[in-house]
Amino acid sequence: MSDPLPQPSTEATPADRPPISDVPWNIGDALLVIGIWLLTGFFVGGAMLIGLQQLFPEMEAQALSLPITLLIMIAVSVGYVQQRYPGAAGRLLGPAARSWQALGWGVLAGIFALLVFAVGLGTVLELLARLTRGTLPEVQETFRDIAADRSAAPVLVFGSVLVAPLAEELCFRGLLFSALRKRFPLWPAMGLSGLAFGLTHVQTTLDGYLLVLLIVMPLGMFLAFTYERSRTLLVPITAHAVFNLVQVALLIRQG
Repeated sequence: MSDPLPQPSTEATPADRPPISDVPWNIGDALLVIGIWLLTGFFVGGAMLIGLQQLFPEMEAQALSLPITLLIMIAVSVGYVQQRYPGAAGRLLGPAARSWQALGWGVLAGIFALLVFAVGLGTVLELLARLTRGTLPEVQETFRDIAADRSAAPVLVFGSVLVAPLAEELCFRGLLFSALRKRFPLWPAMGLSGLAFGLTHVQTTLDGYLLVLLIVMPLGMFLAFTYERSRTLLVPITAHAVFNLVQVALLIRQG
């Protein structure tokens, strides 16, 4: 008797996995989460900051406020999705499985982002400022003040390198970008999510705000692109962490 014909495999291949846009939430949900986070971060975060200042009076207040607002962002993003769409919070991380390979791609993407956006784009903007006989405005004053305080360095690293990548990727890529992909092609979705990401990086001056927006918006678009291609949020989270790690290390060294 001849062997039976092999049956087709039912195991999902990478091409068979659902796209990142296969999520129950929509753009309105994402914008509502951002609004809730801004309000909650202002009121609840402010109250928590006052309490922490009583416990750690020697610590710079601005250093404590960074991880607080970011942890609130995580809680609001995950809590809203879980409450509005029970059981769907895990889908914020994307349809593809997390793996060591994705982690490696995230490290490479972070190095690429540093070379292109921090070094390359920053150099171009500096040259343009010199050609027009101007100077680039000072930015990241808050982070510079924190970095100048050596005792606040661990809090700065914790907030910027560990909490910020998880919080911002969950909100702007896992939630907002995936919702935008339900309605728009790739490039408009990348642009809108990158713009929202850049607008939240408020600076003390308008010129500084525009300068940061010119760098952070394309960075956000690139992180959205890595999420689109990998379909796991681990890649942009890792890339974001690598990017922030180098930036924070330089600030601390300068401080």
